Amino acid sequence: MGAGPAGKMATDKNSRFKNWQKNYVRWVRARLWLLAGSLGVPLLAALFGLWVEINHPEWIKRKTEPWKLPHTPKVVRKMNQAKVPDLNERPMVLIPAGVFMMGCNDSFDRQCSKNEKPYHQVALKEFCIDKYEVTQADYDKCIRAQVCRPNNSPNGTFLQNSPVFLVTWHDAEAYCKWAGRRLPTEAEWEKAARGTDGAVYPWGNDFDGSKTNFCDYKCVLKNRTKDSNDGYGFSAPIGSYPAGASPYSAMDMSGNVSEWVADWYGEDYYKNSPASDPSGPDSGTEKVIKGGSWKDSPDLLRAFCREHLEPDSGSANIGFRCARDNIEVEIPTGTKPGLKADQAPK
Repeated sequence: MGAGPAGKMATDKNSRFKNWQKNYVRWVRARLWLLAGSLGVPLLAALFGLWVEINHPEWIKRKTEPWKLPHTPKVVRKMNQAKVPDLNERPMVLIPAGVFMMGCNDSFDRQCSKNEKPYHQVALKEFCIDKYEVTQADYDKCIRAQVCRPNNSPNGTFLQNSPVFLVTWHDAEAYCKWAGRRLPTEAEWEKAARGTDGAVYPWGNDFDGSKTNFCDYKCVLKNRTKDSNDGYGFSAPIGSYPAGASPYSAMDMSGNVSEWVADWYGEDYYKNSPASDPSGPDSGTEKVIKGGSWKDSPDLLRAFCREHLEPDSGSANIGFRCARDNIEVEIPTGTKPGLKADQAPK
């Protein structure tokens, strides 16, 4: 006899259960394969990495901390084999020999920091310094010569006529050597910026936001000065503020980007520094940075302000300019050493 309605119902249920069971087993098996694959690839990668580290350590590119930049170029030529640029491509200004006042005058300025004192007299030999900060276009030439390490911005773009940034102290030193120059000492940089009369800023003792690029209305940082607008929210093209030139016609010595100098940083160095041609402590862990930048408030743009950072570090607000021992340079017509640009004879 055939199965009754109850038997057929039981058979259908049993068939559906078996189908569900098969599908469930397939589903579980698929997930297990996926899990095995996801675990297997990293495991194989880890094993391969271990094998490479043991057998071929030279293949490994060590990562650096995100705020530090490797200063060793990927491809390096010997310096005497690299193409050296024409020095006339980047104008320099002459800083005559003589004495100037270095540091912060606490009888005049109430914002003096400990590391900026004492206010003291320093004698320097004659030297030359770049009229402008080194630009990205300048630095690119050194990269193409395979001497300088490529610098990488977060968005991969640069303004060619704006100061180079995201460069370490080592990068700055490498560029200046390639260009037949050197980094200025802190004392040389400060004299070039403020002259011999102890001025607070390149243009005088009073801050003027129209003469420099600093953290003003367009700056996105909390320390911005909202009642001033220098026209830029980031670094500006070099020479954008001619009225802010130093007494020797050096541009952008205050603001735009801070600048690496040659010296190691020593907090109390001024207390025992030589009276003639000081070059900083013999050793240290950080290098001096001068001038302040587009992200700084006016107090950090004072010519005697001393910031400092590890030489392997780089930042979006730090660049540099180069110096050189006395060579023949063309002094701007009508400008005499020791006079501000706006005081030059007409």
